[in-house]
Amino acid sequence: MNKILIITHATYAEGIANAIKFFKYDIDNVYYINAYVEDQEFEKALIAKLNEIGQDNLIVLSDMLGGSVNQVALKLMREYKYKLITGINLPLVLELAFSQEEMDDKRIIEIVKHAREQLIYMNEYQIMIEDSEEL
Repeated sequence: MNKILIITHATYAEGIANAIKFFKYDIDNVYYINAYVEDQEFEKALIAKLNEIGQDNLIVLSDMLGGSVNQVALKLMREYKYKLITGINLPLVLELAFSQEEMDDKRIIEIVKHAREQLIYMNEYQIMIEDSEEL
């Protein structure tokens, strides 16, 4: 089974993990680290968590490209074996967490594409829907 480690600034990681538990309360393959909340040494916390959960079939999700959390994860990716995706939304995490297949690069790219498609400016979308209904 794939393991998902969500790492974010503040408590966003915990919030996403809790949202996943809304859909499956006993999920046991989703972990998180709230960076810089209780401890300012995020790199040490990430190393400890990686050692705790193991790196087989591990996908790490960070909150934003260029942020300190992602920079640390990118640096550690050289030493540890995991896939790293930055930019989180709930559809992405749900699809990764509930997938029974082992994730290869091709499948991860597909899932990221699906997650991007969920990012929609609804005001514009509503106008498109209304226009198509008029045809």
